[in-house]
Amino acid sequence: LPSQEHPSSSSTSVAFSMTISVGINGFGRIGKCTFLQLLESPDFSIKAINTSFALTSIEQYINNDSVHGSHHYEVHILDDNYIQVKNHVIKVLNSRIPGPTLPFRSCGVSILFETTGAFLTTPKMSDFDVDYIVLSAPPKDIGTTPMYCYGVNERDYSGERIISVASCTTNCIAPFLAAAQNIAGGIKEGNFLTVHAATASQSVTDTANDKTRTSRSIFNNMIPHSTGASKTVDWLIPALKGKLKGTSLRVPVSNVSMVDVNLRFNQDIDKDVFLSELEEKRRYKDVIRIHKTKSVSGDFIGSSASTVVDFHQSFQLTSDSIKFCLWYDNEWSFTSNMIMMARLMDKHNASDTVNTLKQVDCCNKNVLLQCKDFNSSTPEVSLADVIPTIKFILNQKPKKLLIDPCLSKSDQLPSSSPSDLNSVVPLLSKAIGGAKIKCLMAQTSGSNKDSNEKDKKDDDENGSSVVYLLDGKMTSEERKTNIPVQRIDVFVKENLSSASSVVQNHFGDLGIDAPIKCVGLKAEQDLISLNQMMKMEVSTCKGKEKVKVAVIGGESPNVKVPMIAKLSESFDVILLSTTLKTALMQDNNYAKLLAASSSTSLSSNSDKEEESKKQPLAQLIVLDDGFTGSKGEEDAVYVRNHSNTKQGEEEGEGDFLSDIGPKSLNKIAHWLDKADTVLWNGTVGKVENEFFANGSENLVYLLKRCPGEVYIGGDRTSKFVNKYENKFIDLCVNSNTLSEFISTGSLTALPYK
Repeated sequence: LPSQEHPSSSSTSVAFSMTISVGINGFGRIGKCTFLQLLESPDFSIKAINTSFALTSIEQYINNDSVHGSHHYEVHILDDNYIQVKNHVIKVLNSRIPGPTLPFRSCGVSILFETTGAFLTTPKMSDFDVDYIVLSAPPKDIGTTPMYCYGVNERDYSGERIISVASCTTNCIAPFLAAAQNIAGGIKEGNFLTVHAATASQSVTDTANDKTRTSRSIFNNMIPHSTGASKTVDWLIPALKGKLKGTSLRVPVSNVSMVDVNLRFNQDIDKDVFLSELEEKRRYKDVIRIHKTKSVSGDFIGSSASTVVDFHQSFQLTSDSIKFCLWYDNEWSFTSNMIMMARLMDKHNASDTVNTLKQVDCCNKNVLLQCKDFNSSTPEVSLADVIPTIKFILNQKPKKLLIDPCLSKSDQLPSSSPSDLNSVVPLLSKAIGGAKIKCLMAQTSGSNKDSNEKDKKDDDENGSSVVYLLDGKMTSEERKTNIPVQRIDVFVKENLSSASSVVQNHFGDLGIDAPIKCVGLKAEQDLISLNQMMKMEVSTCKGKEKVKVAVIGGESPNVKVPMIAKLSESFDVILLSTTLKTALMQDNNYAKLLAASSSTSLSSNSDKEEESKKQPLAQLIVLDDGFTGSKGEEDAVYVRNHSNTKQGEEEGEGDFLSDIGPKSLNKIAHWLDKADTVLWNGTVGKVENEFFANGSENLVYLLKRCPGEVYIGGDRTSKFVNKYENKFIDLCVNSNTLSEFISTGSLTALPYK
């Protein structure tokens, strides 16, 4: 990599490979354990670490550990500021001054792990230049800084910027107590003693300090110590407030601690019965484990489980009381929980609070999945996008799954035109395996009606889980008659194009309002891509200044003009067709964009700087040369500057070029060579005609050599581009949906929380 810039380990933006960009502030015990675990987590990308280590010392530091053993990572020093470990290209900061001076955001960090323990309040962390922060210790301002413990209240996370994940002891005892609270009528009272391994804050030899016992040598003593776990448990589990008291004892081992906890329940309970119920009541199997081998502390080094219940060391005290022994690796399991919390934060924040299928329980529910039409000559292509969502739903064992291929308003389609869903059935059956698949057809004949009624009756009798394919050409009345369920419990939208306010929802006419609404797996990824395209700040072009370029062609000016106005605030250059230029000039609300863009390009440097402070505006460039005509080569006329051609001079010519010319292609090529992010929406010619498809075809080849990310929006553009082998990011939305999302930041019909 060139020494001047190391934005990423590859030219692909991390958001699109579904990785989470993180940084670490502090490189001590917790920081190091976090780093080592992230190296083996393919869904994370480490962008920056702040440490006092010299770059030449990092390899030895991470590969040798007295507790966690030896590793064999190669640390490649790229220049004075960057290292590469595996596929992570990491900027190394050497700053002891916190806050805005640490450039985490410019390094591409989205979530920062604060592991120094020095900044434990929201005010102290609020100046850090990063989206989200996870504190690796209990906050000193509990109530102001929210606290989450994985396995207890992580589902309550609601998008807060700064959170704490409590302490290692809390992460051990709180998930256990939360599960125990649901057994034997709940916990009446209890106490605990944490037998804790030594930490870096303790002294190796006695020091001259008579105010605290921790000044005594940890090598020679067991040292009584305080614990904040009682307070944090009270905050995390309000039902236990005042019922649990605890203390701590530091012992001379380097890692792995144990909580000796005595609980009295509101009802009599046998230990074996309790542990059996615990296995059922625990939220996550990887958080609480029951260990039946007779082991010692060192056997639990490297365990990622928050709580390991020692079966043999736990025993009955009285009929309603039990003593438990809970082991935990106070370094490794704590950092594992912290990383899981970061995953949850990213998932919550990635799609701008849209409900996703992964958050929904479909078990024993009637599920309606709305997807793109697959009644085409190549159904396997459209099926490929929706198969993962179908499998995900079926794995949860729904009562019935209805799959609706969403076209446009169905009542306007000729129901006399037969649709062959039966050709889709074998493809779908092969992909998902096992489930029964039935088709509910448009009633083009009496036989279809009789068949639909028979299928519904059979299913009502056997009560088994069935996949129904609904004919997209059904009228609203046919849907009312043929839907084989009384109610829809879960509505899954996999087709974002049907989320636009200008597209009619098939079931809107029927008054169906499912209590649970979400987007499918493919739609979730498409939303992330849309968000990332608009928010991308980190350059993916090595050694180049970031330039965001949009190429907007096609017709539908009423749809695209508002989108161009919004794009002008975040993109640097917009290349647009003469049709769209005319539409901008005719709309008083947007005509100023052209004027402002022109004046900015002619202004002096000082004027430009002053103007940029007011409103960032893209440079608008008109693709003004090309060919007119309708038949192709036989009537094509080359126009050198179509912007100056009198509109309507020839009937049928209007202000739309049938294809762009070489001058326009040169303009596009000039900017694509500099582009870090490119959006193409709308073909630049009438691509249905082979002669007029030349400009769009050349644009595809120009985009292939573009060094940045290329996004394709619009069904017509996508269909054309996908005829050629490419690695572009298909946003899988039509122009209406793309314009609405870019213009407003949301989609009318999406299931927002």
